[in-house]
Amino acid sequence: MLTTILFFLLALSILVGVHEAGHYFAARWCGVRVLRFSIGFGKPFLTWRNKENTEFSLAPIPLGGYVRMLDEREGNVAEEDLPFTHNRQSPQKRIFIAAAGPLANFVLAIAIFWLISMLGVSVVRPWVEAPQATSAWVGQWPEGRVEIVSVDAQPVADLRDVQLALLGRLGESGEIVLGLRAPEGAQYTVSYPIERWLSRAQDPNPFAELGLQFWRPERPAIAASIISGGAAERAGMRAEDRVLSVNGDAISGWNEWVDVVQRNPDTAIVMVVERAGSRVDITLVPDSATDEQGNIVGRAGVYATQVDSSDLVRTVRYGPVAAVGEAVQETLSTSGMILSFLKKMVVGEASVKNLSGPVSIAQVAGDSASFGLVSFLSFLALLSISLGIFNLLPIPVLDGGHILYYVVELVRGKPLSERVQTIGFQVGIALLIGVMVIAFANDFQRF
Repeated sequence: MLTTILFFLLALSILVGVHEAGHYFAARWCGVRVLRFSIGFGKPFLTWRNKENTEFSLAPIPLGGYVRMLDEREGNVAEEDLPFTHNRQSPQKRIFIAAAGPLANFVLAIAIFWLISMLGVSVVRPWVEAPQATSAWVGQWPEGRVEIVSVDAQPVADLRDVQLALLGRLGESGEIVLGLRAPEGAQYTVSYPIERWLSRAQDPNPFAELGLQFWRPERPAIAASIISGGAAERAGMRAEDRVLSVNGDAISGWNEWVDVVQRNPDTAIVMVVERAGSRVDITLVPDSATDEQGNIVGRAGVYATQVDSSDLVRTVRYGPVAAVGEAVQETLSTSGMILSFLKKMVVGEASVKNLSGPVSIAQVAGDSASFGLVSFLSFLALLSISLGIFNLLPIPVLDGGHILYYVVELVRGKPLSERVQTIGFQVGIALLIGVMVIAFANDFQRF
């Protein structure tokens, strides 16, 4: 729990700091005097001033920040300081200052993806097994494993491409068409009819909805090592034990044994294992745990033997120059996915139950950090892009709302009246409160 909170605060501090730095440097570049640069809310625990007399402060709750600029609307300004006020700048400069915060978030995402591309990205080939129930599918599923090579006639290179393509169909009607390739090279095409697909689902799982299962290379049901304090240790299992049967049914491999364990949380199962040439009876009560989809499953606390997964997973690394193009492309594709999802929520094709509040974000921050540096950096980049897009929405009180006002001023030749701007801000605040209420409610339901 403490780790989750720490990584959540770290992620927010980085994102808020970069966002506000964008506003700060843009204001300085445009000749606007910055009075205060603050990260976090609450009583500051650290403050200092630079040679331009800008006050920098850090507060304990990093849920936001602000850059306060010299402005006649916020107090009296000396005659000689008027050229340095924000409100006296041209609409073009004010647009640039407002857009610089979100732009900084996109630049951060590109920098993170650039670093990840050089560190190495694990690419998973989209090998799947035929659904157990194929009656809803049109076309013939081949026996055994197949690789998904296209979704709706668009080529896919890896598992992530498949997931993004399927998520892009949320709320739509028609059919999903998969292009498949068997290990020997034979090509197949299957389709699945959809009607407002997963439009009401919270945390939609396209693979589960289609009945698809990831293909996992088979390995013997042998315990490589036993996790201390886990169910297997309590039951008396030892490293190198080979599971032969469970409740009288023969076990052919590791995957089959894991499936049985997962189906029996907190339920005793009787196993026969082979140990040093002898057969030993063991009663195992799998611990209860929650998987990625929120389902309660059993856990034994056993590590499997390693198998050659080179046919399934490979690591791709790019040089410093090639990584730039990869980083930009990744940022663009992620932005497109988020915008598409936002549009679907607005028009009702995707459920607002997918909005995440701070609790969910904190949980993901902690989980991603537990998987290593690359996983946490990927989450940070995704969050940075989300923050950039959110702040560019044309909602008054957000950067996008300010930009909208300045564009209108540029077109009209004069700003909107104070009354119209005030009404807009009130509507914007109401919208944000509504979004926050939905996000917190979703967190409450999840946890």
